[in-house]
Amino acid sequence: EVDRDLQDNFALDQLLAPFLLHAVPQVPRDQEGYPFAVLALVESVVDNPMPVLLAQRDKARDEAMAEMKAAHVQYEERMERLEKITYPQPLRDDIYSVFDAWRTDQPWIGNHNIAPKGVVRDMWDRALDFPGFVRLYGLKRSEGVLLRYLSDVFKTLTRSVPADALDEQLDDIITWLGAVIRTTDSSLLDEWQALLDGSTSVEGGAAVAAQRVVVDDEHAALRPVVRMRVARWVQFAATGAWQAWADELREAGDFHWKPDSLAEHVAGLLAGAEPGVIDIGPNSRRADLFTMVVDHTFDPAVEGVEGVEEGETGETWTVTQRLIVDDEVADAALVVVVNVAATTATGDFTARLER
Repeated sequence: EVDRDLQDNFALDQLLAPFLLHAVPQVPRDQEGYPFAVLALVESVVDNPMPVLLAQRDKARDEAMAEMKAAHVQYEERMERLEKITYPQPLRDDIYSVFDAWRTDQPWIGNHNIAPKGVVRDMWDRALDFPGFVRLYGLKRSEGVLLRYLSDVFKTLTRSVPADALDEQLDDIITWLGAVIRTTDSSLLDEWQALLDGSTSVEGGAAVAAQRVVVDDEHAALRPVVRMRVARWVQFAATGAWQAWADELREAGDFHWKPDSLAEHVAGLLAGAEPGVIDIGPNSRRADLFTMVVDHTFDPAVEGVEGVEEGETGETWTVTQRLIVDDEVADAALVVVVNVAATTATGDFTARLER
């Protein structure tokens, strides 16, 4: 019997999606990390994107090997430790325990098993967009596998998790993930939206979609991407990754910063405190710490950008990301001006960090 309290578009698209109806209500709503526990359950019922998982495992092993060599760990011990390193599997033991208890009354499952993994969680924790994740793990030849996996997780989050199980941070994750997919390849969400709308007719080989899923316009798709990019820059500031930050700023069209000047800028913001005191945990991404002001005055930076008409008013967003320092919300903040006109015209994130 269908539960009338479920959302209208509720569906069990993944074979093991019924497990979510059993497992999600068992996660205490008030526990710290609730949204990530739900995300871990969702990722565990989606098919494994093996090239992505193997790339995660290999990178983890490479990093561990470098650390062990630096610590002069003996070769035999290094090999033994490496064999135990695999790809991220958040809440692995807990998920298996709940699943094994549930499956005893589900004979239809047969030999199918749950598969804990953390691809979306990894992307979220590292504050990466699609191109950044592909570069980090060397997934150029597996972009299609990754994109399909992200789409499957997005659909499972929005269709197979009861709507009343979502909280503010899960909503943020869903909005961000939808934006990542749309800014990479909108056809996946368009095709799925067409099915939701009942528009299964095809014109010219493409499904007809009446509206978007979650992200309803270019600017709406850009907002969570901007927020995630700025979150990554906070991570750079906290960890002292000045070269990586300077490289990203150059990619964004801001050539004014060098590693040394970034270090000086952050030191000035913190009034001499060590960069390591900046919080980069989930609390640092609270919505109240992120503000955005829209400015429609002309921005000279759009001049010469293909797709932007001469003399066109260039919309910019002035984004302020306040920092948490020593567990307190500080006056210190990163201020970023996003060139929306250039970003939407070229598809490349264009912004500058204010001094």
